[in-house]
Amino acid sequence: MEKRSKKVKVHREKFERAVELLENGVSPRRVAKELGLSLNQVYSIAEHLDIYLDLRELEEEVTRLRKTRDQLREEIATMLREVTSLIKVLKYFEAVVLADLMELEDLKKTYGALNPRMARMLFSLMEYYARLLEEFEKNRKVLEDKARRLEEIGKI
Repeated sequence: MEKRSKKVKVHREKFERAVELLENGVSPRRVAKELGLSLNQVYSIAEHLDIYLDLRELEEEVTRLRKTRDQLREEIATMLREVTSLIKVLKYFEAVVLADLMELEDLKKTYGALNPRMARMLFSLMEYYARLLEEFEKNRKVLEDKARRLEEIGKI
């Protein structure tokens, strides 16, 4: 069953102005105050024109969006902490691998000339460490870029 509203008597100029204000998103209370109409008259005008806005629904939507925004900010902060932690771990591993690589270089100088087989083993191990170091560096750069991006997003 359709809800039928009563006819409302409003001066044509006030009616047109009320329609214009309501279409521009002005709240019904403000329209009523500006034009000297009752709130019921403004609601009736809005219902007839299908521009009636349920303010409670809009307020609930705004509240929901704010909660979502706050949750996203918390997630971004958590991700940023995790990425920063991973960067620290990678830097530590880089330092360890670099130190081991230096030790291998010293071993190669010392024992490589004496034993060709030892020299080949040390060389392949050094190559492995060098590739590992490159991978750490690539991953660190990727994580640092992600950290910068998360910081930018967090500022929004």
